[in-house]
Amino acid sequence: MSFEMAYGAIFVLLMVLAVRRTLLSETSYRRKALGQMAVFYGFYLFWLLAAHQIWRVWSGMQTLTEALPLLALSVLAVYCRFIEPNLLAMRYRTIPLDADHRLEQPLRIALIADMHVGLFSGGRFQLQRIVKKINREKVDAVLIAGDWTYEPGPHLQSKLYPLSLLDAPAYSVPGNHDEELPGPPIQEEHKQCLVALGNRPIEHHWEEWHSVYVLGTGDLWAGKADLHQLQELPSDKPWLVLAHNPDTVDHVPAGLSKKPLLLCGHTHGGQIDLPWITLKLLKSMSVHGFQEGLYQTDRAQVYVTAGTGMVAWPFRFNMRPSIDILTLT
Repeated sequence: MSFEMAYGAIFVLLMVLAVRRTLLSETSYRRKALGQMAVFYGFYLFWLLAAHQIWRVWSGMQTLTEALPLLALSVLAVYCRFIEPNLLAMRYRTIPLDADHRLEQPLRIALIADMHVGLFSGGRFQLQRIVKKINREKVDAVLIAGDWTYEPGPHLQSKLYPLSLLDAPAYSVPGNHDEELPGPPIQEEHKQCLVALGNRPIEHHWEEWHSVYVLGTGDLWAGKADLHQLQELPSDKPWLVLAHNPDTVDHVPAGLSKKPLLLCGHTHGGQIDLPWITLKLLKSMSVHGFQEGLYQTDRAQVYVTAGTGMVAWPFRFNMRPSIDILTLT
């Protein structure tokens, strides 16, 4: 069998797998999901293409210079699709909360977001790795800033089960993909799953724990971002706000006695981080153009995690999936 015939046969097999995965996802956006899954599976061909180029050079059928363009393209494609999405990074940051009310003991939290359990990320193995890494850190709490899902299909509770093994108490808010923006109508099922797995949804609720007040808010795109409760919180302790979209900072009431710290996700750090281009795109697609890391605004400090999953296309480049371990002082 020639290389071209083998390549064609494997391509057909991969497209059959893409169709099957799309059907099992129960997605509301069939064409879009099929295109994404075709890319997801189709990129396995780059392994074959890279091996073929190496074989041609080894056998003397072409020089390394001749093979280099296709070989470089194949290596880049394999890295973005198969390697970097699995290079889970731990990012450590110390953040002073309030100069007037320093914490007697630092508070260590793990911030994660955008797991996107579904089409092509947030699989059981990845969630297990996330849980193991967080448990190893012995944090005081885990905050999950939304977008748990991305076309997750049936058996959602089973898919999210590894997150029930977190040692620290976990608090969460939903993201736009959990609110059908875009995504299937899973809001109620999602909330029930979280409670069953021991997670504490805090959308539109605040509570006092350790030496801070924590307030959760709904998703901005869903029209549920409401931070008026900040005006009612006691001012004797620092304030944390868990939100999905960092542009929620514009909903922080003006004239508060102190700045809260907003903990967010949503941006994926751009997911593919190219100099100048990614920042330009983020600024055109959002109000503030936040990418990842700590930002200072007039109304609040904003910390944005790059998240652990993927949407749109199954790639990451120069923006590894991350768990953020924040030491609050």
